[in-house]
Amino acid sequence: MHNVSASTSSILLQLLRKRFFWWGIALSPIALASAGLNEPLWVDELHTSWVVSGARDLVQPRAEIGNQNPAYFSVLWWLTQWQGQSEWRLRWPSLLAWGATLLLCVWCVQRGMDATGQAAARSPQVGRVPVAAWIALAIIGWLGLDRVQLFYATEARPYAWMQMCTLIGWMMVWRIVAWPSAGGGTPISGARWCLLAWCAASLVAIHLHLTASLPVACQAGLLTLYAARPGRAWSMRLGVWGAIVGCAVGAAPIQGVAEAVWGRRGQWAAFAGSSSPRHLLDMFPLWQILLPIAAARLVQHVRDSKRILTVVPALGQQAWPHTVWAIAGFLPLVLGWWVTWMDWAPLMHRRFLLAAEVPCLLWAMQVWLGIRSAKWRGGAWLIACCLLVTTQGTIQMWRSGYVLGWQRGEDWPAAAALVGSSWHPGDRLYCWAGLIEAQRVGGPLSALEAEYFSLPLRGLYRVVPQDLGRPVEPLPLLGDGADWNSQLAIAAPPDSAIDRMDGRVWIVYRGRRQSLYNQLHRMNNAGLPWPKWEVVQPPRAFGKVAVVCLRRAAVR
Repeated sequence: MHNVSASTSSILLQLLRKRFFWWGIALSPIALASAGLNEPLWVDELHTSWVVSGARDLVQPRAEIGNQNPAYFSVLWWLTQWQGQSEWRLRWPSLLAWGATLLLCVWCVQRGMDATGQAAARSPQVGRVPVAAWIALAIIGWLGLDRVQLFYATEARPYAWMQMCTLIGWMMVWRIVAWPSAGGGTPISGARWCLLAWCAASLVAIHLHLTASLPVACQAGLLTLYAARPGRAWSMRLGVWGAIVGCAVGAAPIQGVAEAVWGRRGQWAAFAGSSSPRHLLDMFPLWQILLPIAAARLVQHVRDSKRILTVVPALGQQAWPHTVWAIAGFLPLVLGWWVTWMDWAPLMHRRFLLAAEVPCLLWAMQVWLGIRSAKWRGGAWLIACCLLVTTQGTIQMWRSGYVLGWQRGEDWPAAAALVGSSWHPGDRLYCWAGLIEAQRVGGPLSALEAEYFSLPLRGLYRVVPQDLGRPVEPLPLLGDGADWNSQLAIAAPPDSAIDRMDGRVWIVYRGRRQSLYNQLHRMNNAGLPWPKWEVVQPPRAFGKVAVVCLRRAAVR
């Protein structure tokens, strides 16, 4: 029995020292993120569904009106033509990109632990726990419990891909700038391949979304400073400048799209935050991770009487991995804050600055691995995980029944099913999507605008009554309840046949049921000459979506 136990312990120990085992463990957050693949789409994802539901030539105008570049949606359009539409079919590309980001994080930290760029096989463990195990724990805890990352991991939009491509760009910059400076020496041929890869990744990122130009500009600036250093070979300088020019030329075709998206930047202020330090602190859950690391490094400093940034000797003295990832993480955040502060564009939103979060975490992981005591290292990791769960409200969301703690809770398919099952001939369907642009639009709507403002009931979640046999065309509701009466009156004018029949109007409202009640009260008290409306079916709630059926009240 003793021999069997010893043999089992030996096998487990050998398994724990296998790098591929910990790489697999580091990918475990994908299982958590994939739990949301079949959740109902929320309104921004329904924009994606609407974009890819029409003909090929409609992809670009539909994407632009939603402030998006059309490149990602063009690829998704081909995928949906091949595999059809569903929640998970629209979301799996984002999950694929996020899983690749996890692998890249593991690879970056392992490669960065050795100054020459070799794998960390020479120092496979620090203390009793393999280094790969610590890296895997950090990935599981810091990315797997981060609600920001879990949200974009499966969102049916291009942000997960933009984050991955900008990370690849920083990896190539790190390969060119950091490793030669550490003494390993990068061959010119290898540097050329890195520059080519950087140019390609940057072009893809910019074509995915205009705001990717912010981290790409930071990368280009760092490469320019590197090429301008005295003693740099002219072939290397020409290669850097050629890559930057090539990136600029390759991004030129999106000029028209960029002007359209940039022209609507005033609308970003409705969801983008201010330039206050408080908002900058709350944008990403970084202080929850950095604070325990700083405390542990301070304890190490006090105990060892050495400076805080001392690195584990076995891992090599390397300032550049820290420097590059610090620049990659914090410089785009600072620039985004500055652009917002200057009132050029409100960039202080997670979707616009998402590319900065993973580099910040990689920098934190480099500093965290420099804690020599396994006890303090594990304690810092555990405290960071506890702070992530408590400060982001994840425990409260778990208690409410949400597995991931981030679902939007907009049950549009249930709302559409209710309308379809209760549909009568002569009914009209209206949709209030809560889009920012619909709050202050004026004048008659074009066909594209009318579709855009009613997009939740188009694409994947269309209302299809059983007796009608075809989808119902929804009409948009603009403004608030005080503006609705004039729009609903058109559905049943006083002398129409519809008015002499039922003349019912369905409203599918993005918001809580009580909020819909308030809007109906405002509508009926908007004043003459608009008619009054009575409730046929009281508002029903489907998560954060409410449905009501109205009919014109009889004139007394």
